[in-house]
This record gives sequence, structure tokens and C-alpha cells, in this order.
Amino acid sequence: MNKSITFLVADNDTASRLLTEEILRSVFKEDQAIDILSTGNGQDAFELCNRSEVKLIITDIKLAEINGFELTKRVKKSFPNIPVIIQTGMITDDIEKQIYAYGADAYITKPVNIHLFSKKITPFLLKLN
Repeated sequence: MNKSITFLVADNDTASRLLTEEILRSVFKEDQAIDILSTGNGQDAFELCNRSEVKLIITDIKLAEINGFELTKRVKKSFPNIPVIIQTGMITDDIEKQIYAYGADAYITKPVNIHLFSKKITPFLLKLN
């Protein structure tokens, strides 16, 4: 069996966080072992990156302590090879510019569509193999 891939899901909304975790599990089914770290706190998310071999981060913008933009900025400074995908319920031109200005690799809009979600993360997953 392949080595487990560790994902980090950061979202202050528990239901959204659990849904993202379920979508990740459904994308992989039994093809690949995965571990999912999960938190609603941006500072905790960054600390999890320091303690674990996180391969991909999916974060909301709204988080406790530090927001998703600041989390992305810190991750990209310390771990530039970890892809960060931001999830947001509202996308405007300004928010899209901020997403990329802080260093995110992509974004996904909420409510999450499983097919679009899978399509969006696939290029990053292919780089892991």
C-alpha cells in the first residue's frame, strides 16, 4: 500500500470542515491511504504544519486567531512546496486578487461541488506521486 498522504483542512465552520473531509475521503476511496488533520483555528493549522508532513492544505478564509490569508502567507514562507487551496463562500475580483497575492495555489467556492473539488485538487495530487 502507498504511504499515507496527509491533508490539512482548516475551517471555522464545523459542518463545512466535516464536509470537506468527507469529500477528500470519497475522492480517494481505498485507492490511497490518507490522513486528515482538521482545525477551525489558523494558528493551530500552522502549528500542525510544523509537526506533520502535510502535503496539501484546504483552508477557509475565516478562521479563529489568524485568518486563511495569513495562514497561507505563513505556510508559503515556511513551507513553500505545500499547496494551499482556499475555500470561500464569496468570491469577488478583490478577494480573488487577495487569494493569489497571499500565495494560494487555487481556490474553491462554497457550496462545494464534489466534481469541481476533485478537478481542482487533482493537479496537486499528481505532483505528490
